[in-house]
Amino acid sequence: MLNEHLANAEKNVAFNKRKQKAAPNLKFLDYMKDWLESRKGSIEEGTYASYEGMIFGRLTEFFKKENPLLADFSPQHLESFYRFLRKQKLSGNTLVHYHACIRKALSHAFKTELVIENITDKVDRPKKDKYIAQFYDKEELNELFELSKGDPLELIIYVTAFYGLRRSETLGLRWEAIDFKNKTVTIKHKVTEAMVDGKITMIAKDKLKTKSSNRTLPLLPQVEERLLDEKARQKHNKKLCKKSYEDNGYIFVNGLGKQIKPDYVTQHFGWLLEKKRLRKIRFHDLRA
Repeated sequence: MLNEHLANAEKNVAFNKRKQKAAPNLKFLDYMKDWLESRKGSIEEGTYASYEGMIFGRLTEFFKKENPLLADFSPQHLESFYRFLRKQKLSGNTLVHYHACIRKALSHAFKTELVIENITDKVDRPKKDKYIAQFYDKEELNELFELSKGDPLELIIYVTAFYGLRRSETLGLRWEAIDFKNKTVTIKHKVTEAMVDGKITMIAKDKLKTKSSNRTLPLLPQVEERLLDEKARQKHNKKLCKKSYEDNGYIFVNGLGKQIKPDYVTQHFGWLLEKKRLRKIRFHDLRA
């Protein structure tokens, strides 16, 4: 027993020496910010913006008063932070994103020998919330089409529902993706929105969520008719507004040619359903 105790003591001494040698003066929060800066340009803008919001937001809010050394950052620190997030009634999905961000940062710290272990391995990953989607049946969908006539989202709702697109894919549709001759619609571009350097920025990418997301669909006659009407409307607006018109090649734009923003779609969709007294669903649920 004595030999076993001595062996464990020697291991602890060696562990603490390695710990002190790893990064003796580097604070956890400072490391997270340095790590984020080192990722700039090597990860997608949207991902970077998401990490930036987490690190300079609630991570800084929680750890700015008692900012532990990186070498002393423990599972207890992480659990305390998660309790702080839960008290703010954040979703389980949001906690999962925080966990992924911290895990990636500490994985890099481990690889570069700034820490001697990744403590996220000792903490249970937060669980995602179970969400039961609410879909419209055929009658409800037809009612939505009817009541959204004349609304800024009319065509966006129509195209999204007919093709089961993600919001980013619908807003990423450009006229070049519509082949009126061969009657096809090519989904290969997306538009999202994120906070970049403190400003909400539109991010356009040819890279979709998965490889299978890149696809070519048939141009349905009823959709083609509405798209041709929209093309004529934009041509008229361009002629009317002249140099004030922003000709960017996107299908879903306002009267001056400016892109419809993703957040506007989500917010306005909720407002539309409430105004028309329709059953509440998410815009994403139109994909069903």
